[in-house]
Amino acid sequence: MHLSTRNLALILSTIFITSACGAGEMTSPTIESTETAAPTIQSTEVEVEPPLELQREEPQLGVGQNPLVGSWYEVAQISCQTTSERRVPSPIEELIFFEDNRINVTWFPFEVYIDYVGTYAVGEGGTLEIFAEELNYLPSELDTVGTYEIDENGRLLLKDMWLGVPPLDAVHPVNCGHIFEKR
Repeated sequence: MHLSTRNLALILSTIFITSACGAGEMTSPTIESTETAAPTIQSTEVEVEPPLELQREEPQLGVGQNPLVGSWYEVAQISCQTTSERRVPSPIEELIFFEDNRINVTWFPFEVYIDYVGTYAVGEGGTLEIFAEELNYLPSELDTVGTYEIDENGRLLLKDMWLGVPPLDAVHPVNCGHIFEKR
């Protein structure tokens, strides 16, 4: 391969080694030539350090220690008058507790739709507090402080708390708790 002096100068002037952060350093190329071989270009190697890893805030409880973490669906509600289980006319289809103490609540999931989001705090003796933030819909009647327990069947019982009624459901009774099963 034959390179003109002009093309060779252009090639030499554009040799860069780019680090992971996008900064470039000019190399010091050298040209070696023999009578029988075409010129070869060698460049100085530059060692690039990997970018710093992001620091992640640890959840309140260690991995595998938080029984709330996961996706749940509502199977019943707890009546305020009798504390018995009641049928749910429009259940919460997705209650998701994340390990980093985030929560999603959705009645009618569709693609990436979520009714409301927030964070939660777990305290001693099974206390639970949810700090709800509107995303698409935030019910007007919420009671976000209560207790949780996992019963002998693995169901999640939220007692003395109310996560609201679904959108456009004016006849839904307000109850005093929810019962969920894990997906």
